[in-house]
Amino acid sequence: MALKGEFSKRTSVKLTTAGLYSFTLTNTGWLGSETLDCMLSDEGMTEPHVIRGLRLKAGEAAVFNEETCRWMWCQGDFFAILGSRDKIEKKWQLRLKAYRPGECPECRGSRRCQGCRGEGVMFNTYAGLSICSRCGGSGVCTTCDIPTRTPHSASGTPHSHRPPAVIQNEINDVQRQIDNIEWGWKMRDIGHSPDVGYALQMEEARLKSALQKRLITLQDELSRAY
Repeated sequence: MALKGEFSKRTSVKLTTAGLYSFTLTNTGWLGSETLDCMLSDEGMTEPHVIRGLRLKAGEAAVFNEETCRWMWCQGDFFAILGSRDKIEKKWQLRLKAYRPGECPECRGSRRCQGCRGEGVMFNTYAGLSICSRCGGSGVCTTCDIPTRTPHSASGTPHSHRPPAVIQNEINDVQRQIDNIEWGWKMRDIGHSPDVGYALQMEEARLKSALQKRLITLQDELSRAY
């Protein structure tokens, strides 16, 4: 069985989250196809997701992430090849370097993306306004933003793993990005800013919608942090 597995960081137009990852499984053999059972799971195997009969032709690759199979990779999660009686024959685990507060070599503890300075968007004289390709529009540092599983209490109610002050700061950042977009629209409406093309207007609208969804998620997380 000639299989190669690899984790990679990615951005998404649907989710404004910095810490998004994909796992790619490739059949590197040239003698034929491989049919296998596999599993995606958290480190404690409390929420395993088993896929039966995955078939990969020679040289073919399968990608696993929140868009292809609704699995958002977090620290410690792993992808495993299952053998007889579902015994794990081989696995690849996501292990990310965790920085303590202030130790991140990129943001120096600010948690802001250095590509867009925490704005989530970038402006170029020729291209105009665009979503930051480094953070995917979240404005969060992509080096120290490590996705982790939300712990659960005995009653099954999820609690936030982040301090309320940290969540509130991110809420403020997201709201500021929304306000900046709305301010730009207002300035154009009254003629104080040059008009932009249809494509840019649609991109701004999509970005605002994504930010509003992120804001709702953060507010829910904040309510569970106390």
